[in-house]
Amino acid sequence: MRYQSRFLTFVLCLLLVLSFFAGCASSKSAFVPASLVYTADAQGFAADGVRPLFDRLLHGTQPVVLFVHGRGNEPKKSLFGGTLVEGKAVSKLEEYGVKVVLFSWDSKAESLFGRKVPLSHMPDASMRLSQVIDALTSSIGAMEQAHVQHPPITLLAHSMGTIVVQTYAQDDHTWKTPGGTPLFTNVILSSPDADDVGHAGWVDKIASVEPVFITVNPSDPTLKDSKDARVSPAHALGLDPGNMLAAKATYVHIDEQKHEIFTKTASHPEISTFFADLFQGQEPNLGDAFAPPGHQFRLR
Repeated sequence: MRYQSRFLTFVLCLLLVLSFFAGCASSKSAFVPASLVYTADAQGFAADGVRPLFDRLLHGTQPVVLFVHGRGNEPKKSLFGGTLVEGKAVSKLEEYGVKVVLFSWDSKAESLFGRKVPLSHMPDASMRLSQVIDALTSSIGAMEQAHVQHPPITLLAHSMGTIVVQTYAQDDHTWKTPGGTPLFTNVILSSPDADDVGHAGWVDKIASVEPVFITVNPSDPTLKDSKDARVSPAHALGLDPGNMLAAKATYVHIDEQKHEIFTKTASHPEISTFFADLFQGQEPNLGDAFAPPGHQFRLR
């Protein structure tokens, strides 16, 4: 009995310690309006700190990924983890040898598959993204004037993060550097939760300046349940882009039972190589072209 009591005490203490650290992590990673972006070490940056952050990263040698997260308890989910199969997106992306700047917006949902609350925050999210991209544009502009080269910069929007980019794109933005060149090396709409209906308009607005790649995955379990607050006949762009395609974008079709397809994995090297090439500013291997030839490809 004495040893059993000691064991139970030990277990209780362990649970309390784990609960304490979980609470600390949660408190440090709840949405904070003043923090526009985060780095992998969970350091948040307010508006006046975003330009110096980009100045530092763009003077380095590693590619930079501006990651726009999707729905969920963020930035906790992307920094520390969300579920057993999703989360820690920042560390997953940095396995590609890139530096990730996590854009933060109020994406916490009202239920497991709820979309209404995050959708109501899109105007604010767009304004927040505008501040970040303005800081990036200013940083690049200073480097252009000094004739200093910078590493590749990718805008990666995931799931409902693509609706943030959509909202931003539908406003009057140039998507160019002060010198008139594309702001991003590549734009990736990964597992896009944006509506398929009418997507060609805002996507081509971006793709007329920068290369845009859209991943399409009919087996995506999360997008299959992403129906709340979606007006029929629209469905998630990442499930099926429909027939009205963006003329200047590239659609990359895969068939994978997962939502975070950007995770680096040895089991499907063609997918990992696709993201790695884009992050490095290289021409990706897109797989087999659809017939007749067009801008749709099947990666696997």
